[in-house]
Amino acid sequence: MELRCEASAFNDINSPPAFKKVYEEVERYFVSHTTPSPERVCKTSLPPVYLQHQGHSLTIVGLESRKSGSRNLLVFDPSFKPSPGIQRLIGSTFTALAPEKLLKAYRRGDNYLSKHSSFELLK
Repeated sequence: MELRCEASAFNDINSPPAFKKVYEEVERYFVSHTTPSPERVCKTSLPPVYLQHQGHSLTIVGLESRKSGSRNLLVFDPSFKPSPGIQRLIGSTFTALAPEKLLKAYRRGDNYLSKHSSFELLK
């Protein structure tokens, strides 16, 4: 089986900070395979991106761009288990009245990412 992938490395040696470069690269990756849509959520069939920083890895499944201009990586973090609220929803169809509460555990934004000076991506 042949799997194609591309590795990238980012650090704080040059500006902008490494985490900003990660946002740009992840956005470029996901947007490159979407079609323009009036929907607020763009869907793609691309596989996730794997992010490594010192001593930890995350699986990036999306990028959230907020009205304020801030961005968050949407991730699965192997060091966290799904909350009981999420576990109850698995396998069901539902409408979330407050999706931001459900997404909070899966967001990694500036506060988290700026603590690290280097990253590696595998896509």
